[in-house]
Order: sequence, then C-alpha cells, then structure tokens
Amino acid sequence: MHLYDKARELAQMIRQSDEMKKLLEAWDTIEKNPANRDLLTNFRNQQMKIQSYQLMGKTLSEQEVNEYNRSIEAINQVSEIRRYLEAESKLGILIGEIHRILGEPLEAMYRDLEAQ
Repeated sequence: MHLYDKARELAQMIRQSDEMKKLLEAWDTIEKNPANRDLLTNFRNQQMKIQSYQLMGKTLSEQEVNEYNRSIEAINQVSEIRRYLEAESKLGILIGEIHRILGEPLEAMYRDLEAQ
C-alpha cells in the first residue's frame, strides 16, 4: 500500500472520529441560529484581524481591543458556541498530535545528523 493510500485512510478515520462528529454536531447547532452564527463569524473575523496585525507588527487600537473583549464575553455566554469552540479545539489537538507523529522520522533524521 502506498503512503498516499494510508494518508487517505487516516483522513477517513479522522472524518469518522468522535472529535469530528462532535464538531459537526456543534456546527449544525450553530447553523440553526443565525444570531449565533453571526456572533461566531464576527469573532473569527476579529481573530484573523488580530493575527494579521501581529504578523505585521501593528498594535490594536483601544477600541479594537475592547470590541474583541466584548466578543469573547458574548461568546462565553452562549453554550452552543462554547461547545463548538471546545470541539474544534479537541479536533485541532488530535490533528496536531498526528502531525507531530508524522514528523518524527524527519526529527530523528536531524537528530542523527547532529550527533555525527
């Protein structure tokens, strides 16, 4: 079996994982409520803006910081959004661990090269 076949098999296993199922269930709940969907979308947009500012070395204005903090407070009050973000985080952790495992052969090679 080729590596690509194994990768596709792994992708299918991720799709069938409890983490993915919980994320999809949480998303379905968010989608049913336009106010929650808009709140989450606004929060995501603010996160992307903050990340782009950080990459460019820019500082947020006091108003932008206050808006972001208000978004966090609003999201924390909505159990459906909290549940979605928790499910998303758990899936991210799973994928991160898989990525770490996949990188082990390369890390071992570099360790061996450094030891020489």
